[in-house]
Amino acid sequence: MSPHPARTLWYDRAWPVLAGLTTAVGLVSAYLWMGPVATAIALALLELTFAPVMWSVLTDLGVPSRDVIVRISPTWSLASLALVGLLNAFAVWALIAAALVLVTSPLVEGWSRVGTRGLAIRYGLSSATETDRRFEEIVSQGFPGLPDEDQPPR
Repeated sequence: MSPHPARTLWYDRAWPVLAGLTTAVGLVSAYLWMGPVATAIALALLELTFAPVMWSVLTDLGVPSRDVIVRISPTWSLASLALVGLLNAFAVWALIAAALVLVTSPLVEGWSRVGTRGLAIRYGLSSATETDRRFEEIVSQGFPGLPDEDQPPR
């Protein structure tokens, strides 16, 4: 079995072009609206905001730190700045373009294929049975240092 599943023409060719053009139009629009210095400052502030929050949340879910810092956080920062530029240039129509890019993205296609349960298992969120098993394992080890009468029943 190949490591990369077979994809359609949409996800291999058309969607990246759509997302790239939408992002480029948004970033150019933000640049023209705010100027180079303000755009650079906005991008830096977005990155400084997204990076620590995403790192703390996504690493707890099992996403590798390197992916969060190098790929995911900068992507969300650029996308946010692009959305601001699109909103300035096209007002409400920008929300339609952003929704089209998001709804047709490979990310959503992956969610629909594996579902919420598949994503939870993939990123380390365990089922109730697994949580109960792990809890019993922790409790069975006892609490060293406590008198016997203070320990939970076994």
